[in-house]
Amino acid sequence: MIDTAEFYNNEAGVGSGLKKSGKKREDIFIVSKWWPSNEGAKGALRTLDTCLQGLENRIDELIISLMFSLFI
Repeated sequence: MIDTAEFYNNEAGVGSGLKKSGKKREDIFIVSKWWPSNEGAKGALRTLDTCLQGLENRIDELIISLMFSLFI
């Protein structure tokens, strides 16, 4: 499993590395996250679009992620 997020700013690098690795797509599980700062359905769709662009349309799971420590 590879863990990415728009917040981590690692999606483009991961996407590029995976493409160069030559690994079979079915051997890799890619997760990314949607942060609460991207509110509503439009924000979720924008985040998904950004994820897919950076990861070259390679994503298996998009998680809604809340980091409560950021809000305390």
